[in-house]
Amino acid sequence: MSLHVGTQTGHTGLRVAVVASRRVGNAVARNRAKRLLREASRRVDWPSGVDAVLVARPGIAGADLQRVLDELTDLVERIPA
Repeated sequence: MSLHVGTQTGHTGLRVAVVASRRVGNAVARNRAKRLLREASRRVDWPSGVDAVLVARPGIAGADLQRVLDELTDLVERIPA
């Protein structure tokens, strides 16, 4: 997975978009990947005022939630405050 981050001007909320291309797999695999990323993004402690785009990569549809959550947590911790 990859994470693209931008900052909001004048807002303190969080906005997260989830994207999965055809390279991830068929429609079932893409939807599973997006569900995993959405659930993991709900459980992560995000900094305030962030716009984030989560891009699913091939292989994520076969991963379990804990693995996705661990990887996303590592990525979010790298966001400068």
